Amino acid sequence: PMADLPVPCHGACLQHVDGWLYVAGGQPNFDSSEDWDHFHRLNLANGVWERLPPLQTGRSRAMCGVIADRLIVAGGSDLAGVELACAEEYVFALGCWKALPAMAKPREDAAAAVWNGYFVVMGGIGADGSILRTVEAFDPLECRWIQLPSMHSPRYGCSAVVLDGSLIVLGGLGGLESAECYDAGHQCWMAAPGIPNGRCSFGAGVLSGPICAPPQPAEGE
Repeated sequence: PMADLPVPCHGACLQHVDGWLYVAGGQPNFDSSEDWDHFHRLNLANGVWERLPPLQTGRSRAMCGVIADRLIVAGGSDLAGVELACAEEYVFALGCWKALPAMAKPREDAAAAVWNGYFVVMGGIGADGSILRTVEAFDPLECRWIQLPSMHSPRYGCSAVVLDGSLIVLGGLGGLESAECYDAGHQCWMAAPGIPNGRCSFGAGVLSGPICAPPQPAEGE
């Protein structure tokens, strides 16, 4: 059987890398004053958790992705509920965190995906509580963030996937059914087929071709 997480957490970042499941940040309890900087990984072969060096900035509802030999974590909100723009990367070979340039806009609960060598962050909740449609991409070669065209719809709690080289963002904002696909050639977002049932704060992935998004749980489930 798989062991439980060393600490309970809500709004953590998850990434699977080479047989390990990495869990970064997250809120231990809804009313907790504990630090949100914890970082663990699960050995999927034996079900054992390992504690790793903590995040430089504790955060919940952040965005993450893996490029080459590093895990990038950006944004989220801190213990005081303030949205963050700062970013950092965990270098697997060195076993430590390094600070990265901050995003142009602080945001939490956004979608993120690695696309064409960029770490792309889409939408989210901004510093003033506004729902964003702006898009930023981190270029690891130049170590800087660049602006991409904004989505048509503002979204938070949305998910993003890369399917056959196309960047697709879907759902969010209390149950949106719509989806958008980024057209790199024309540098714009285009409408994509929507989700049969709108959903927010959900996971999505590509499984043998089609995009899979679990149904939204009923209230109270």
